Amino acid sequence: MKQTFVFLFLSLSYAHSVLGVCRTDTLPDRRLQRVDVYEGKKRTQLLSSVPLQSLSDEDIKHLPVLQVSDAAKLFSGVQVKDYGGVGGLKTVSVRSLGAQHTAVAYDGLLLTDGQTGQIDLGKFSMEQVQMITLANGQMDDLLQPARALASGALLSLETRLPEFSTQREFHVSSRVTTGSWGLFNPSCSFSGSGPRQWVGGVSAEWTQTDGHYPFDLRYGAGDAITERKKRKNTDVRALRLEAFTAKRWNSGALWKWRAYFYQSERGLPGATTYYYDHAAQRLDDRNTFVQTQYQQDFGRHWSLKASAKWNGSRQEYLDPDYKGSEGQTQNDYRQQEYYVSAALRYRPITPLAFAFSTDGFAQTMEANLTDFARPRRYTWLSALSGKYTAGWVTLNASALFTRVFERTLSGASASDRSRLSPFASVVFTPFAKENLRLRFFVKDIFRMP
Repeated sequence: MKQTFVFLFLSLSYAHSVLGVCRTDTLPDRRLQRVDVYEGKKRTQLLSSVPLQSLSDEDIKHLPVLQVSDAAKLFSGVQVKDYGGVGGLKTVSVRSLGAQHTAVAYDGLLLTDGQTGQIDLGKFSMEQVQMITLANGQMDDLLQPARALASGALLSLETRLPEFSTQREFHVSSRVTTGSWGLFNPSCSFSGSGPRQWVGGVSAEWTQTDGHYPFDLRYGAGDAITERKKRKNTDVRALRLEAFTAKRWNSGALWKWRAYFYQSERGLPGATTYYYDHAAQRLDDRNTFVQTQYQQDFGRHWSLKASAKWNGSRQEYLDPDYKGSEGQTQNDYRQQEYYVSAALRYRPITPLAFAFSTDGFAQTMEANLTDFARPRRYTWLSALSGKYTAGWVTLNASALFTRVFERTLSGASASDRSRLSPFASVVFTPFAKENLRLRFFVKDIFRMP
């Protein structure tokens, strides 16, 4: 017992002596700067109250996708009509409702064409797209413009933003794609981040092709003479330019601005009838829009999103072989749109949320046609939405009120319209430990001609 006590005493004494000779740290202190990490909330397809499909840029890297229309074809229930291959018109329809009832959003704001009512996906590049999402009915998020509720389905394109940082970082990328029938498609982009969490960038893309693909022309039936020919007047030249900037504050507020320009010139091939394959019709398109969006959360209960956009487009059609007295047909169509939107969301308790959004936009159209009516359309949209989420059930409902005023500068105008469009969805989770959900939704919607 005595020996054990002496051993413990010596051990404690040795430990004390070792601690006594330790010196203080002589290295200088360095205070690290604060690091803010932001990550956008990703949409979960399984938890959505409506049928939702999405493809991220990482998914697209492993898929045979060159254009936005190629990615849209991968979604179930989607029909993509391709008029003319590279550079041609590409429209999307969901569940056979038609392209006019399928809205396309670019960074949260809808793309519009007052002349045709359908959006050409061929005007947008996969280089800038980070996420493609397709929602049947409408998006699950309550904080969105009222216009996003005014369609049977919504295809959303979200662009890529550089990481917000307090350091200066720059990224440059370029790519060249070639293919059959004279396809040449170079693109380049420059983006970076600056001090105080500013980001920005520019991108450019050029597409050209002659489109002279071969085909067999048969003269007569049976063993008639067959001639190998090539399509004529099928060339396409297209230029796309984009610029963007964004800023994030420490409070979480986010402001985004984007400018877009697209111009194309193409030939319109005609029908080949026996030995006559001449075609000289031309179509020129120009489209420009500038949009901005601001979003901020006020505490835990309130959120605000405000948006504004200007859109202008011009389409020129030329037929030099017209046999009338004018000697040729030249049609010039011009349209503009001015758009503002505000959305407010209130979350009194965690499982319950309400939102109110209101949009206003004015559309004008001009043409060089004789006695053209020169229409003006003024539209006001208001939407009230609510969502309740419990452990086994999710309820989502909205009511969209549409008021349209029709005016013309020449001739009689159409009558004004008013319409209330309801939407409701319910999701059941019958088994708590299984990822099985039953979705039901109903929506009544209409569109103006």
